[in-house]
Amino acid sequence: MNPTVLQALNQGASVITATRRLAYELKSAYDNQQIELGRKVWPTARIMTWDGWMQALWHETGTDTLLSVLNNAQLQQLLCEFIEADLKSRESQTGHNLAALWNIPATARTALDAWQLCHQWRISFSALQTSEQADHAHFGRWATRLYARLSEQNWISPAQLPEQLIAAEIKTKQDALLFGFDHLNVQQLRFIEYYRKQGGGLTRINSKGTASSEMRRYSFDSPKAEWQQIGAWARDKLLNNPQLKIGIITPDTNSIRAVAEQSLREQLTPAYFEHSSTDPFHFSIAGTLFEQPLIKGALACLDLLGKLEFKQLSGIFLSNFWGSESEQLLRAQLVMELRRKLAYRFDLYELIEALSALQKKPDPDNESTRKPFSILLDSLGALQSIKTNNRGRQPLSVWRELFNTCLNSLDWPVSKLDSDEFQALQSWERCLEEWIKLDAVCKPMSLVQALQSLNGVCRELVFQARTRARAPIQIMGILEAAELEFDCVWLAGFDELAWPIIAPANPLIPMSTQIEAGIPAATLSLQTQLADMKTGQLCALSKDIIYSHARIQGDIELDVSPTLPAGNLSDLNDLPAIFSLNEAIREATPPLQIRNDDMGFPYREETARGGTGLVQKQSACPFSAYAKYRLKAEEDDEPRIGMDNLQRGSLLHKILETIWLELKDSSTLCRHIEQDTLGDLIQQHIQTQLNHYVAHSGLGDGFKIAETQRLHALLSEWLNLESQRPPFTVAGTEMKCTHQINGLEINLSLDRVDQIADSGSDTAANSPLLVMDYKSGNCKLKDWEGPRPDQPQLPLYFLALEHNASFGHVDALSFAQVKSGLCQYIGISRSENTLPDINTLEALAWNSALKKDVGEWSQLKPLWEARIGKLVKDYQQGFAQVDPKSIQSCHFCSFGPLCRIHTRNSREEEDVN
Repeated sequence: MNPTVLQALNQGASVITATRRLAYELKSAYDNQQIELGRKVWPTARIMTWDGWMQALWHETGTDTLLSVLNNAQLQQLLCEFIEADLKSRESQTGHNLAALWNIPATARTALDAWQLCHQWRISFSALQTSEQADHAHFGRWATRLYARLSEQNWISPAQLPEQLIAAEIKTKQDALLFGFDHLNVQQLRFIEYYRKQGGGLTRINSKGTASSEMRRYSFDSPKAEWQQIGAWARDKLLNNPQLKIGIITPDTNSIRAVAEQSLREQLTPAYFEHSSTDPFHFSIAGTLFEQPLIKGALACLDLLGKLEFKQLSGIFLSNFWGSESEQLLRAQLVMELRRKLAYRFDLYELIEALSALQKKPDPDNESTRKPFSILLDSLGALQSIKTNNRGRQPLSVWRELFNTCLNSLDWPVSKLDSDEFQALQSWERCLEEWIKLDAVCKPMSLVQALQSLNGVCRELVFQARTRARAPIQIMGILEAAELEFDCVWLAGFDELAWPIIAPANPLIPMSTQIEAGIPAATLSLQTQLADMKTGQLCALSKDIIYSHARIQGDIELDVSPTLPAGNLSDLNDLPAIFSLNEAIREATPPLQIRNDDMGFPYREETARGGTGLVQKQSACPFSAYAKYRLKAEEDDEPRIGMDNLQRGSLLHKILETIWLELKDSSTLCRHIEQDTLGDLIQQHIQTQLNHYVAHSGLGDGFKIAETQRLHALLSEWLNLESQRPPFTVAGTEMKCTHQINGLEINLSLDRVDQIADSGSDTAANSPLLVMDYKSGNCKLKDWEGPRPDQPQLPLYFLALEHNASFGHVDALSFAQVKSGLCQYIGISRSENTLPDINTLEALAWNSALKKDVGEWSQLKPLWEARIGKLVKDYQQGFAQVDPKSIQSCHFCSFGPLCRIHTRNSREEEDVN
């Protein structure tokens, strides 16, 4: 660390740093110096940022008893109020809902930044009100109103402190140093001049220039390859000297963090973690308090007080920051059960009702399950009570107490917190203190408004844990690296797009005004000049400097940043070898013994679970059937807005069932068409079924209207097609029956069975039957073909009816494709003219596989008995080979992670290559 600065601290001077990181490093260096001098007690060094210095001087003047300094959250709240009032005023003139087009919180943040710039560069915001540009004029009005409100209430913003300190004529003899400042704004320069005139010694330590160290340049194919090499380099450095201080500086720390962290762990883990249980690296990236898992868990728990989406509930229930350990296990089990009980959107009352129903499901004698369930319901019941008793508007101080009560009832936070989590908890308490200060500037809020406000404050509050700030490898941004010292440095990701960073100018201040004031973001030449200066400082961080970049970003080929020397590339062979963890594990692992194990346990039950779905799954892929019906694996599917294809199909089935229960036969259908009453009949049945669905889904009237229109048009099209058939009577809808194959009883539900009018038949038992299977998607005759048919339902229905003579003989099988614009029958019949466009076996195309397999109708039964019997026998024997019939089988299967067929296919492709 700079010896001049340390000497000034020893003499009692204040040091004002450009960044928080520099203040932290300087304090550590000062404390270490005192320890090296053998001191056990020493004065606390006066090290602070510029804003902290202004606050300290303000308190020393005693003026803070007359004027209160507002925080940024309070200022943003006031700006939101002015923006909303401005929009309402303009809405009354134009008649348009302008507020719906504006992101008011984001606009308030931009306006606050413009407010600060106006003070820092002494721009008159009152003059902006007359600007011809609307955005500039709007900001001028908001800023003028903000200034007036602050004056009325004896408030002041942090941006005004230097001006107020000058106006208060502070007297000081305190020496101070400015350390790490590259560029000072007009307000800072004016205050420094005044400070010196008042007798205070103030020195600015100029940033260091370019070092004369030898630098090496490398380029890589991708950021991942670059960071893997950085990890190997850092590993080699630490193994040779564990005391080294290594700096890795990158222009964009946020976008590369995931790749960098993964690469560093892979390269450092084998060597470093043999001697240490903590990471040897630290990302010096200041995130927000909202991003901390502990705080995110608290805010998620408070979201239980409002409307929830199911994906939010999953995050809440799977969090380990609240509740007992036994309760956490129960919540994880309940997430799957609640998927079937809750709609996409629900509230706390509906959640408690669903949990109460599930509480009866566990064995009441099992105390280990019953007790955590009761604790969970009691905790949620306490939240419901708080919500019920506090429906009005309250000051934020009241909401804070209520929120704390809610979190306490959920046992948040758990007692076992690591250092980072404990620091986050302390920041949470400070955040709440800052949050309730909004009471001074805003009216009481509703529950929803209070939750939104608290989330907003947490998203704005910067949080950075100090736990691993002394790790040997420090990864940081360019600004944070100012004035630091390292034993060796790697400048990573310095391509021509990443550096220099061109900061955007504030859109609420005229560009000409910003250029005239000298704001760096408005002047490209000044930004480039500052970037060159910063690059020179980076090159002075160490005598051992490496800089690199990735050559390819997407489809763009990149060169090195123009601020760095474009010297010759160094040879990558000079760098340490990259370690591959996968290769090391593969080499250390004995060769795998591959054993073909396609058989599970035989099925010993007499009745099958799954019905036709079992046979369809076994046909599509034996393993899929075994996983679903034998292992009872289930897809992790969350509720969603609206209907998926399965729900739409089920609703259509139900409506058609109730319609034909009323119509009963084709003559009644034709009579409704002649009397023009079919539309009313369809509407009645749609409303009955849709009302039931909407009541359980939580969807609104808009969905109901749109779905009613869609279904009405679709069913009208289908029923008009049905009216063109020869006379028929509906013998049954959703008919339940059983059928035994190889001694296994399979439960069936036949969509519809019609009795076809036949003058030669004298009894119902002898009436020819048409068996239909409703399909709302595409279907084809090929779905019945081959040893493994795609859709074996109708062949199964055919076999079941053929074995039960009391129903009559089957004369036709058909898909009923109920699809808008494509309503049609797809099937085969024994005799002609049974259904529109349905052929007999003999009339099928010459290349039809079904026609090749059977010559006449009587051969269908033995063919399908053999094929379906084979599928059922395989299932009974436990045959569970991973053998999808086609790629479509995998598209509609959720057991890919279980069978790992995609991994196997990838490995086979590698072997071929």
